[in-house]
Amino acid sequence: MRLSHHDAKRRGAVAVFVAVCMLALMSVVALSIDGGGLLEERRHAQATADPAALAAAADLYWNYWSNSGQDLQGTAAASALRTAALNGYTNDGSNSIVTVHIPPISGLYQNRRGYAEVIVEFRQKRSFSTIFSSDPIPVKARAVALGTPTAADVGILVLDPDDKAS
Repeated sequence: MRLSHHDAKRRGAVAVFVAVCMLALMSVVALSIDGGGLLEERRHAQATADPAALAAAADLYWNYWSNSGQDLQGTAAASALRTAALNGYTNDGSNSIVTVHIPPISGLYQNRRGYAEVIVEFRQKRSFSTIFSSDPIPVKARAVALGTPTAADVGILVLDPDDKAS
């Protein structure tokens, strides 16, 4: 059986079409696999930044009367770094970077005493998307916590133990 000139052109067009579709399919698979890993790492980074900021704030609170909301001896920052390390972010400078700012250097509480800001960054290695690039993808999370004693604006607070609405 002989192929006509028209059939030979069609066979080549199908191969190009399949190659383009495979590239698109590989892109979707790469996005799905690496995107899921990025979301998981982002949740883990945020779940680390939150308690690290709270650890720094707790230290600021306990030392408030002697330090006025400042971290003069660096104990609050050390507490935040220790908490981050216990959660897997060792601050090695290449894969994970944990930065503590007391007071915060950005956001609503910038330069306000008594606040602690913790930024956790992780450089997520690519798995399937290395076909597009080999650079790691940075994942960041930020948390700010207050470590000062504050007075309530109420004179008396009464809680009703029988009230189920609250």
